[in-house]
Amino acid sequence: MKKHLFTILCLFASTSFLHAQDIKPSPEESTEERKPIRIGILGSSNLNWMKPEMDALERKGMTLTVSPAVMLDFKIWKNIYFSSGLGLNFMGGKLSYPEDLIPYGADTAFETNPNKLRRYGITYLEVPLAVKIHTGDFGNWSFHGNLGANVDFRLKARAIDEYKNFKSTTYGYIHGTLLQDVNIDDRINFAAVSAHIGAGAEYAIGGNTSLTFGVGFNFGLTDILGDKQGVQGEDPVAKLRQLQLRVGVIF
Repeated sequence: MKKHLFTILCLFASTSFLHAQDIKPSPEESTEERKPIRIGILGSSNLNWMKPEMDALERKGMTLTVSPAVMLDFKIWKNIYFSSGLGLNFMGGKLSYPEDLIPYGADTAFETNPNKLRRYGITYLEVPLAVKIHTGDFGNWSFHGNLGANVDFRLKARAIDEYKNFKSTTYGYIHGTLLQDVNIDDRINFAAVSAHIGAGAEYAIGGNTSLTFGVGFNFGLTDILGDKQGVQGEDPVAKLRQLQLRVGVIF
């Protein structure tokens, strides 16, 4: 599945690049201003966590992931662009569950309540929708800021459940830790929406090609947990947070 999605991203970038080459800029415009369509291949290193919005759940840590994306910017006016594209975003985090809830998917019959920690790993197909504003050129450098939203569609969701010091009908009494890899596709909502803010710089290396560097923050607006079995009389609610460091090449 990942290989097929990566192939689609490459074909998407190639088609957009060929289309962009057919558009002839007017000679009086600067290099930055005259490109009505800009295509980029990006990679990001991400720090992910989940923000529970109920007292029964507790955030217990972060996860580190790497994500690829294809950027496609359309000029709106002068140095203002509508920025979109397509990418794979690997998100998640760690949540601690209360003593009266066994996380969904556990296949062990517990006789005593263990300490429960779940590490989420969620793969999304992401479509960014943002407005990007560029500065003028400072030698080979230019800078930009962007503001918008990301729409994410769940492709796969798994969890690593960690239990410590418990007794079960399957394993007996455990002094230590039990780890279980669980498929939780049906316990993560299919779609998620987040607000995005970012800033970055570009360095022209020749012609219409630039290196780009940037930082961004994704602020989840919607609940991602479809697990509505109830936690202490409430439905569990958590939203995603993500800090990104991006690098790439723009054509």
